[in-house]
Amino acid sequence: MDFKTAMEILELDSQNLSPDVIKKAYRRLSLKYHPDVSTNTDGAKFILINAAYEFLLKNLPFFNSNEYYETEDELTTRINAIRKSFVMIRTEYYYKHNEIFQKMVNTLIDNLNNYDSYNRLKEGVNYDFARIVEGGINEIISWFDSKISQIISSYDDWINGYLRSTYQKLLKEEFQFWYKSKYFYIHLFIAIIISEIIITGVYYFSFESYYASISAIPILIGIILYRRNVKIKYNFKENIIKLDSNKFKVHSSSLFIKNDDGASIEETTIGLGSIGAAIGLIGGPIGALLGGAIGGFLGSLFGESLDELKQKLFDRMILKLEEVEQRILNNLDEQLPKIEEELIVTIKENFNRNKERAVKLLLKS
Repeated sequence: MDFKTAMEILELDSQNLSPDVIKKAYRRLSLKYHPDVSTNTDGAKFILINAAYEFLLKNLPFFNSNEYYETEDELTTRINAIRKSFVMIRTEYYYKHNEIFQKMVNTLIDNLNNYDSYNRLKEGVNYDFARIVEGGINEIISWFDSKISQIISSYDDWINGYLRSTYQKLLKEEFQFWYKSKYFYIHLFIAIIISEIIITGVYYFSFESYYASISAIPILIGIILYRRNVKIKYNFKENIIKLDSNKFKVHSSSLFIKNDDGASIEETTIGLGSIGAAIGLIGGPIGALLGGAIGGFLGSLFGESLDELKQKLFDRMILKLEEVEQRILNNLDEQLPKIEEELIVTIKENFNRNKERAVKLLLKS
């Protein structure tokens, strides 16, 4: 964009130019063409108005105050909505967290009640406890991934709506004024060259003259390809850069593992020290913490009755679940704000890249 183009878009007179005049013109036109305000909206025009105002802000020396920066209102509104969504996620997780851990406790009780002998207890508790913890952690991760994906999908829907009319306008104008389009003449030029080659070949090799009629086929194909390629070129779904939701997931490795846990794996009478390997999502430190403590506890109570052993084992497992629970909460408090800020930074970059691409196409049309 240049100074003359920006002035034309904002309907400004260079003889009467001041920050207040430019700001007033921008507000008047943005209100007139705003997608959420005007019934006769023109999304493409609105984007150009924003781009022109931003160009003047950056290139006129008398714009030296933040009071004139208004074009990020659309993006700021969206970002505020995202921040509110993360607040809601934290609030909702309080209830989801209680639900998941209550389910883990209930499953633990059911499994202990099903052990009817010392041997079954020894054989089953290692695997079952690992499975219960792993299942709960999987559910937590899936829940967060789902919620964050919803936020990203909401942004993608918004940016699609924001830019859809721009690409639809470009497509309509390209077909309406095809005779002015460089894109059309490129296709036509290539088709004519191919036709000339065919005609030359017909006469050179002394084919029947009616074979020359096939020279019209490349021109028809060129026109068909032009229409097809224009639809691809201005397809908003192809042009709009979407966010990669895989970059904004809650990762178990950073969520539940601390390098300074100070735990070590120790073999016990029933092998519960190897629980770290069984709980792949948690990893060695927490696995050793669970396995070493419970395994050693079982070994020391081998002389107890089965029911007494079950009860004492249950109490110890609950303590270990509480430790895991606290680790999860602490690490979520650390990781979620990072995900939120990283997502917002990426959205700002994505918004500007999409807008710049649309403006370039509009200025060329």
